[in-house]
Amino acid sequence: MLDGLPPKQQPWNGRHFRVSVAKDKGATKRTLWLRQNEVNVEFTEAEWNALRDVFRQALEDTGLQQWLQELQLEYGEHGQGQES
Repeated sequence: MLDGLPPKQQPWNGRHFRVSVAKDKGATKRTLWLRQNEVNVEFTEAEWNALRDVFRQALEDTGLQQWLQELQLEYGEHGQGQES
């Protein structure tokens, strides 16, 4: 989601989140909407890039990758529990 926004300022819609992109006084702003409670958070382009970089760095951590793989095995690819 953080990397996937096209440069044409198109919105991104996901299951739990959506992101809109707009120009405000010449600066690009992204608004992240959390669908469950309809909460939104606005980010400047620099803030969005910093958030993307933090997530990228965290996801490259081998300890986190191992933990995510264990969760995927336990809950499945989309978080749906394994039937016993």
